[in-house]
Amino acid sequence: MMISAELARATHYHSAGDFRLAEQAYQRVLAMVPAHPVATHRLGLIAIQTGNTAKALELCQRAAQTDPLYADVQTDLGCILRDTGKIAEAIASFERAVSLDSNSVIALHNLGDILTEQGEYERALAFFQRTLALRPDLAETHCSLGNLWKKTNKTAAAIASYRRAIELKPGYVASYNNLGVIMSEKGDQEQAIACFQKTLQLAPDHADACNNLGRIFYDQEKLPQAELWCRRATELKPRFSTAIYNLGKILQRQRKFEEAAVVFRTALPITPTAPEIHLDLGNILLELDQPAAAVACFRRVLELNPDSTETEIDLGLALEAVDDYPGAIHCFERVLKRHPAEIHAHFSLGLGLLMLGDYPRGFKEFEYRLQQKDAVKYPFAQPKWTGESLVGKTLLLVCEQGLGDIIQFVRFAAKVKQLGGTILFGCIKPLEKLLSNIPGIDGMISSPDHLPDHDYYLPIMSLPGILGTTLEEIPSVLPVPYLKPDPDLVAYWTERLGERKPGELRVGLAWQGSPTNTMDRYRSIPLESFVGLSQVPGLRLVSFQRNQGVEQITPLMGRLPLTCFTDEPGREVDSFLDSAALMSLMDVLISVDSAPIHLAGALGVRTWLLCRKQSEWRWMLDREDSPWYPSLRIFRQSVVGQWEDVLKRITHELNQLASKSA
Repeated sequence: MMISAELARATHYHSAGDFRLAEQAYQRVLAMVPAHPVATHRLGLIAIQTGNTAKALELCQRAAQTDPLYADVQTDLGCILRDTGKIAEAIASFERAVSLDSNSVIALHNLGDILTEQGEYERALAFFQRTLALRPDLAETHCSLGNLWKKTNKTAAAIASYRRAIELKPGYVASYNNLGVIMSEKGDQEQAIACFQKTLQLAPDHADACNNLGRIFYDQEKLPQAELWCRRATELKPRFSTAIYNLGKILQRQRKFEEAAVVFRTALPITPTAPEIHLDLGNILLELDQPAAAVACFRRVLELNPDSTETEIDLGLALEAVDDYPGAIHCFERVLKRHPAEIHAHFSLGLGLLMLGDYPRGFKEFEYRLQQKDAVKYPFAQPKWTGESLVGKTLLLVCEQGLGDIIQFVRFAAKVKQLGGTILFGCIKPLEKLLSNIPGIDGMISSPDHLPDHDYYLPIMSLPGILGTTLEEIPSVLPVPYLKPDPDLVAYWTERLGERKPGELRVGLAWQGSPTNTMDRYRSIPLESFVGLSQVPGLRLVSFQRNQGVEQITPLMGRLPLTCFTDEPGREVDSFLDSAALMSLMDVLISVDSAPIHLAGALGVRTWLLCRKQSEWRWMLDREDSPWYPSLRIFRQSVVGQWEDVLKRITHELNQLASKSA
């Protein structure tokens, strides 16, 4: 009688949540009956409720050993074992509970859940069906059944199960969140948002719902909202690796690279073997001009996932950024051994080979630029020329890429003309007059709507590859100068410049390329950086800047006097013809890597290139000269983003020129 009374007292305290008094009462029961299975089991439950999992496991195992026919303890033991990752033992405990009590709803439901997680969907379904046969109104089982349908791609059934769970339990947070997930995957983002918002209305601190909202807004390109919700998710659940990763991606998309790097580094200790985190961090480090650190990230990804084509290519690009072109080429070649049709690897290999001067192989791989998804598609019915005989045939050359590229590659028209046939050139309007007298061109086509008959077409930058041009042959393809300024315009600009003063050094300057170029932030230089040139004796700076960048001139006129010819009333201006004539009157043209470099080089004007550290393939590695333009001298950066040393060398060389002209 005393045992039953003490047990009843303990049960009362336990139900009221007074774990201290309940535990004391259970201990008094055990003092009377040391192996009492119910008291031992209940103490195990208190241990679970107070967060002492190890003690709970030990007590429930002891109760189960004392009374092997005690179904409830088997059920609770199964829950503890599942939560501690002992899945096989958990399943065995739940199955023992069901064998002892075939109507044990909790054990049946948990078996369905755990078997769903293990991918044993048919067995899981059978247990859920048995559960619902006993308790058709059990919302938790309808929700779990929805999870099973979702995993087996039965979307309509999953939605129906989640909705049924909500009908039975209108405040059921898990069903609202799960319904939102499946609606998002189904593409119904508005319904998904409504579900997540309802989840947060019911449970404002629901980290999963916050993260899920952030992910939807990310997909909708609503990046500030996405950032807000994913930040909230990580605040609520600091080790929520998925939310941390999503936040990093959102910051990366917003080009907040430093913040993104911090976030991804926060995720690494939580999920150190997640290759996607190392991969994204590597790409961010490239954006932050930390290529050596990026190389380490990409190598780690390949340790985790050796067959990652994307990572192997990214590693190659990072190795190029640290000037390891042989290593980069090896990466691209490894990719192509596994995936011979990988376009990005072919194109990247081509650029690497060109940088090292292997023009025959490099230009062959360079052809893959035309297969990239963002490449220009040429709508010609005629076939692309691949080297067939041109005798009696007509070849249409077409422009591609930038203005400087066209000026550089138009020289190959003379060489292809030697193969016989008629050579037409579909030139873009800004260069039409400048290139009208290029040797080898029989006809200039200015309008794509009125093309004459032709047998083949070819993008102009494909010519050296088809012609088998080597690096050594470049100077002889069409000797510089192959452009000549218009004599009348030279006379005009001679007059505009005025009489040369004693000791005057005429220096043309272009400091900014097109901002739409993906590498422009590396090549363009603020005009203010050139203020030191004003100390060179006799220097007369002449601006060759057009469009973008000219807004920097006026604020600096007091510190860096520039001659700017922006007002040409009463005459038709051809930007390239006029620039060519004016360039021919300069002692030197100084420019960033943009069209003026190619124009000056093709004219044979003394040209100084301000070259970023990771330069274009055409300027190669560690060279101060160029086979493309004999009058070109290259001044290279030694550190990415730092132009001070380059401009010091330029200033020194200008002083040398000034002393010679004095």
